Amino acid sequence: LSMGVIAIGKLSKELFILLLSIVWSVDTSAYLVGKYFGKHKLIPEISPKKTVEGAVGGTVGGVITGSLIGNHLGIFESSLPTLFILATLT
Repeated sequence: LSMGVIAIGKLSKELFILLLSIVWSVDTSAYLVGKYFGKHKLIPEISPKKTVEGAVGGTVGGVITGSLIGNHLGIFESSLPTLFILATLT
């Protein structure tokens, strides 16, 4: 935990904003998509309300937000490899 706090503290302002925006958008997108479109339970024994649709919605929301914010802040350009990496990390 302390290593994570130290690592986050060393991020630039732009990367910190990118990190927070991706985390926020993944969480919000997963909740909203799961609530309104969720039909298939992901792992009901562990978390009964999590759905496959919510997981996919969170990933898509994180990729879209990450690419828009990252491009706007000049951290990276939106390209197919960038979108793939964002999808893998979210």
